[in-house]
Amino acid sequence: MAYIIVQMNETGNIRKENQIRYVFENEGLAYLTKIFQNESFEIKKTNNYSAIVISMIHKAVGVPDEIKDSLFTKLKHLALSEDNEMIYLSSYTLSQLAECPDNHPFIISSELPAILRKNISSNSIHLIGNGIKLALNLLYCGSDGANGIVKEGVPLDEIRELSQEHENEDEYEEIFLLSKLLSEWLQFIS
Repeated sequence: MAYIIVQMNETGNIRKENQIRYVFENEGLAYLTKIFQNESFEIKKTNNYSAIVISMIHKAVGVPDEIKDSLFTKLKHLALSEDNEMIYLSSYTLSQLAECPDNHPFIISSELPAILRKNISSNSIHLIGNGIKLALNLLYCGSDGANGIVKEGVPLDEIRELSQEHENEDEYEEIFLLSKLLSEWLQFIS
């Protein structure tokens, strides 16, 4: 289900709510929240996937107060895990949740620099993109307090390298543009 929502969500619109959210507002979200909060599942990934789906539903909007702490704690834990699928999905959703300034106090924490470094230093083009988008969304939509923590977490040497053109590597075009933008933004806030 998480992958379905990821595909539906790939519109490129910044600070736009996820359209599938309206589908879940009629009791669907309540059931997902119960699954997320239920620790008795034998398969722990059930809780993880429910956290991911709840997060994707809340793209660019604030997460409900009753689950904010536990949801962001779960996402940051997953982003630092060794499970590549969960790292990808959690960093993807964190970058989307960062489009809403109401979520920033729950994203910006002592774990954020490690999450940014892990993603941007990855060998996966998708994780690199998620890390850069998370940093950019926090800088673009955030406060001055976010700037220092983002700057601490972004590996500048790797961003500089990524912002160099990669000949004949079309898959790096988006990364090239995003890293160039992030590099310029970080120079501006110095």
